[in-house]
Amino acid sequence: MGRREKPITTPNRALADLVRWLRHQRAAEGLTYAQLAVRTGLHATTLQRAASATSVPTGPVVEAYARGCGVSVEVALRMWRRARQEHLHGAAGGRMTPAPETVADLPGLSAALWGLYSEAGGPPLRTMEHRAGGYGALPHSTVHRILRGQTVPRDERQLVAFLDACEVPARERRPWVEAWRRVCTRTPQGSDAVPPRGEAAFRGPGEEAPFREPSREGVPFAAEDPFLGAHVTRAQPLPAPRSGPAALAGPPALSGPTPAHGPAPRTSPVPPGAGALRLTVLGPVRVWRGDQPLSLGSPQQKALLAALLLRGGHTATAEELIDAIWGEEPPEQARAALRTYASRIRKALGPDGDLLVSESGGYALREGGGTSLDVETARELAAQADKAASGGDLARACELYDAALAQWSGEPLAHIPGPYAEAQRARLAEWRMSLLELRYDLDLRLGRHAEAVAGLTALAAAHPLRERLRELLMLALYRSGRQAEALAVHADIRRLLADELGVDPAPELAALQQRILEADETLAPPGESGTTQARTPARPAQLPATLPDFTGRDSLVARLGAQLSRADGTVMALAGIGGVGKTALAVHLGHAVADRFPDGQLYVDLQGTGASPADGAAVLGGFLRSLGTDDASLPEGVEERAALFRSLLAGRRVLVLLDNARDAAQVRPLLPGTAGCAALVTSRVRMVDLAGARLVDLDVLGPGEAMALFSRVVGAERVGAEREAAMDVVAACGFLPLALRIAAARLSARRTWTVSVLAAKLADERRRLDELQAGDQAVGATFELGYAHLDAEQARAFRLLGLTEGPDIPLAAAAALLDRPAEEAEDLLEALVDSSLLESAGPGRYRLHNLMRLHARGRAEG
Repeated sequence: MGRREKPITTPNRALADLVRWLRHQRAAEGLTYAQLAVRTGLHATTLQRAASATSVPTGPVVEAYARGCGVSVEVALRMWRRARQEHLHGAAGGRMTPAPETVADLPGLSAALWGLYSEAGGPPLRTMEHRAGGYGALPHSTVHRILRGQTVPRDERQLVAFLDACEVPARERRPWVEAWRRVCTRTPQGSDAVPPRGEAAFRGPGEEAPFREPSREGVPFAAEDPFLGAHVTRAQPLPAPRSGPAALAGPPALSGPTPAHGPAPRTSPVPPGAGALRLTVLGPVRVWRGDQPLSLGSPQQKALLAALLLRGGHTATAEELIDAIWGEEPPEQARAALRTYASRIRKALGPDGDLLVSESGGYALREGGGTSLDVETARELAAQADKAASGGDLARACELYDAALAQWSGEPLAHIPGPYAEAQRARLAEWRMSLLELRYDLDLRLGRHAEAVAGLTALAAAHPLRERLRELLMLALYRSGRQAEALAVHADIRRLLADELGVDPAPELAALQQRILEADETLAPPGESGTTQARTPARPAQLPATLPDFTGRDSLVARLGAQLSRADGTVMALAGIGGVGKTALAVHLGHAVADRFPDGQLYVDLQGTGASPADGAAVLGGFLRSLGTDDASLPEGVEERAALFRSLLAGRRVLVLLDNARDAAQVRPLLPGTAGCAALVTSRVRMVDLAGARLVDLDVLGPGEAMALFSRVVGAERVGAEREAAMDVVAACGFLPLALRIAAARLSARRTWTVSVLAAKLADERRRLDELQAGDQAVGATFELGYAHLDAEQARAFRLLGLTEGPDIPLAAAAALLDRPAEEAEDLLEALVDSSLLESAGPGRYRLHNLMRLHARGRAEG
């Protein structure tokens, strides 16, 4: 087993426990450090140091060590966290990182983020930026401001990037995301403000700050948005399940806290006829006198004016303004430049120039008589809307919210430089989204469900991770009689949150999904208590989201799109080996031609590869409801429902996507019956018995397209550094999209792996299929779904073909291998071709995909 391990002498008992456990697991597996290094892709010295107890190792090293030994990563990381916390507990005099569940305000969130950074070992800022995925994900300058307590992550993506940089495991992210939402979906005020001394506000006694913090006076910038706080509250919650006499009552009225106001303004006389000032920050920073725009000069001057406008009349110190305009790297003569900008702004304001005052070494902008600021106007209108909604005048509240939203004229503080403007842009954008959510919530309470769907759909597409929008959209769709689409919205946000943030949807969304599945009558619009709702004819838009990194097949998409767009009732059936990308292509193609089908797109997963394929009557029932048929009007049998379905589609242009079909018999009742519509079918079975269908055999990607897909997922820079190894990976995957995505996902999840490490793992044919699995996706499992539908003779033929060598299998050789006459052997082979388990390489010649051959061989030998 190599050199004897050194004794464990650390006073950190949790670290000693971790090291003993790691050493025991390596010894139990019978591995030297050199052998463990081959398994993990890490250097042997790194692994030996991790088990030396000289310091707490990093989380990824512990995770790799555990995986290399084939033991529980969960247990390893739990022990590692205890060791890390005990180390930090002793180093910080007993101070521990606040638990995310205890975070209730901005100071608490800042303290917690600082604690996570400390637990990660206080790495350099450039290292944090690199760990987070580069400058675009989390600039080191932003990390600097977060650690100084000047800001917090602007959105959930940036928060997750920060957690990545601090090496917080994905399974621990959800509480941190919820803490951020709890704090940052409302503007901090009063005691919720970020402390003016940054991390000093929560440093332990005698502990030195990692950065030199300039002296600050006055109220910090993060506290001074008095116009926002009252109107970023969550919109009216969905109605709770009703019981008892209260079941007939509508949802409670909207309410909101009273908005805070700044100090009383000082007025300044304006000469007669000069006109009052009108100032805007909810768009480009501009000033008008009457209808005449005033010239404000350089972007830096506008940045100064914007910072003062958003102070609500409070004084800002020179240091605060310099930091707001220039951030970490102010010019040497910043104070002189500040005085110059202030003088020029006074001059631009003309007779109102004395509104900009010098005070206590800083500046303030007072409010003159008749002066208006768009953000103040929006605040007042939103407050009136809250009051109207609380009083039950929902229509008036809608008008007032519309007027408040009309104050926006583009991106807030457009083209204004500096970290303060960046933070305020995010804050103002968040406020606007909250107002929109309140506005659409009122639409639903007023019964305007169908009208709300279009706007909510557009907003959800623009803000795909915003769960409240998805919640409102689901309810609007359900109340419009579009239950399937409402459930599809939930499936889409669940997938996005898992892929982008590694978290599950909020409990409210999960609860709403369950209530929709149960047709909970309390989801009916206020005032409607019947169990059956009128179904409003609507334009269904049920296509799942297309893959954002869909790559290749451009000419095929163009050709198939042209065929689908013909008004001749086209039925197109895509077939191919499991994992070749049939669904991805069909969905991508559907979106590409969606505008040619203005009356909508219907989608269903027919579950053809599963043990219980979708029932035709149930599928038709969902389609008919989506097209406006109420439950009471639904026929019972499949034939009657199919006839009604064809009648409703007559004279309309609708695309029907039937995904994962088992066979032609399952598909036939679901097809439109007239020209103008089109159907797109995907299946592993070649539907030679589907009359009139255009059959498309989908092949694997070409080498160039396969390399492009792999590079797009992994990153061109990483692939370009090891292009030959990348070509080996792509070839080992047989250019199969599913295999390529799994391989790329594994490489992306292992920062310590090189492309060469992955290529070496895939080079072993005996373990290749075992390596090509990630989460619930596996190439072997996908192939097994097709194999499970073979009869005994076909399954035997498939297994025996896996024992052959060489690229092609002649019919004569196959007949001899199967011990069957040529005619019987040909029938068996053609059945395998129709099931997409075998390829036809020409008359009398057949071919197995290299990964399919490995699966067949495994079946034969196992």
